[in-house]
Amino acid sequence: MLRGLDTIAIKNTELAAAINSRGGCILHTELPAIVAIDRLMPLLVRCGAGRFTCPAQDAEHFIRIINQHRKVAEALKHDIDADYVRDVSLPAA
Repeated sequence: MLRGLDTIAIKNTELAAAINSRGGCILHTELPAIVAIDRLMPLLVRCGAGRFTCPAQDAEHFIRIINQHRKVAEALKHDIDADYVRDVSLPAA
């Protein structure tokens, strides 16, 4: 079975090289290209309070939920530690 970076390299060598140069970190603008290559590719999303893996097709959705929760908590001035997304990357094989 191919690893994430190998799968990406088959379809888009420039994208794979860019991700590899960042140690596996994925930019937000690269998510659609990864979804087009393999929508079920597992991605690691690291947050301030933890981390989770999800299919590439769902990463933007979960990131949006986390960011929206933070905005709502700040707007309501709730005394809670709303989470935030640190980065998205390919999980280690």
